[in-house]
Amino acid sequence: MFEFRIDRSDLQRAQWTECSTPTLQAGEVRFAVERFGLSANNITYADLGDKFSYWQFFPTAQGFGLLPIWGFARVVESCHAEFAIGQRAYGYWPLAQSWVLTPQVLSAAGFVDKSKARLALPSVYQHYQRWQRAPSARAGREIDAIAEARYALLRPLYMTAWLCADFLHDSAFFSAGSVVILSASSKTALALGAALKRLAPGIPTTGFTSSANVEFVRSTGCFDAVMSYDAIEQLAKTTTALVDVAGSASLLARVHQHLNDTLCYSAVLGISHRGELAPTDCVLPGAKPQLFFAPTQVKKRVEQHGPGWIEQHSRLDWEDFLQRSEAWLTVSVETSLEQIQECYLNVLAGKANADHGLGFELITPQLSC
Repeated sequence: MFEFRIDRSDLQRAQWTECSTPTLQAGEVRFAVERFGLSANNITYADLGDKFSYWQFFPTAQGFGLLPIWGFARVVESCHAEFAIGQRAYGYWPLAQSWVLTPQVLSAAGFVDKSKARLALPSVYQHYQRWQRAPSARAGREIDAIAEARYALLRPLYMTAWLCADFLHDSAFFSAGSVVILSASSKTALALGAALKRLAPGIPTTGFTSSANVEFVRSTGCFDAVMSYDAIEQLAKTTTALVDVAGSASLLARVHQHLNDTLCYSAVLGISHRGELAPTDCVLPGAKPQLFFAPTQVKKRVEQHGPGWIEQHSRLDWEDFLQRSEAWLTVSVETSLEQIQECYLNVLAGKANADHGLGFELITPQLSC
């Protein structure tokens, strides 16, 4: 089989590498990765791979890592009585043609992977959903592929954004009366704007983006106001919570210096401007910047309300965002390993288009057991 190995010391050094297919042990299931999305969110996993242990989920050759992706996979070999060839699951996979899981805690809805390498890692990434087909898909393989690619592309971004919105709402917005979001054209920022509109419609949101993307971001309807980065110093000096999806040191500093003591909270949620990464220990006016880590909020809500609370409270918001995205996000599906590598390098270089999303379908022969 092939896996997409990334040099952890230089993310631009990445290529498909042929490797052996491990023999299954009792209780293990081999899944062939079928459809997935690829965006700046995946690059953030790589950028923070050592800091947040993302490289540890899918061990490979020393010094290299496998890029985590979200998507759909199909059982191609099973040593588990409850898993038959052809069954499908949605969840967290490596960018590889196949991967072996050890499913436990089975239910009609899904299961939990208990592979030894993952036991000490955040549990939110170990839950898998049984899957039949995309909920909005109509008849036809091509339509199914696009619908599932849209789902795979947006679902993890939306849930990260929704958890951030839930955190802000639960924290009474740190006494802020408005929210400012940087890199508003990124899909995570659009998801955050949409989530805040539904969770806290009385708290106005302002999205900042490049001048070239202002009209596009406005057309999505995800923010109450949209401004270009050139206008940061024109922002009203009222109590504000800042969520930075850009990860840009210069943009972060400008907002902090302009708002000063009226900045009640400052979080880094993403790194869309990865060449301008801002340190979290910098000294700036206003609230100290901190990284928002979604699994922490998941853990808190599960401890407070049980494992079904997040799904119950986010489901309608997610379905609304998914449906509305069809008006502003065009999704296409590619199939070759070369196209996946090219897309990875383009997204790494910050060349992704705001109004276009890329999904992939790995069409590979049946893997030998």
